[in-house]
Amino acid sequence: HGDIAGLKRRRATRIAEKHLGNSRKYLDQGQTDAYYLEIARALWGYVQDKLGLPTSITTVSAVAERLVNDNADEALVQKIRVALDAVEYARFSPTRASAEEMQSLYHTAREAIVSMEEAMRGKA
Repeated sequence: HGDIAGLKRRRATRIAEKHLGNSRKYLDQGQTDAYYLEIARALWGYVQDKLGLPTSITTVSAVAERLVNDNADEALVQKIRVALDAVEYARFSPTRASAEEMQSLYHTAREAIVSMEEAMRGKA
């Protein structure tokens, strides 16, 4: 009961899936801001929970550095970095993305989560 970090690691995938599902609903309803927020929650929340990083120090470079220190494959590090950068760019860009770009962002985030999950399971 005292292992909060372990509990977060175990629940990270389920919570990310919930946020991705919500983002899909918002995308279908045309609620762009809510869509981007849910995508960010899914990806950033998953990474933070899986790596045990507090929000205060979680940046793209901190995540990449932690993955490298954990001997993650370079392709995984790059995929996570690209997904996090894409989410941040999409959320804070002054221009709005097309439906295809928003769909692509969804798939990029999902692929990054799946790839990291597979890599983490391979180490366990």
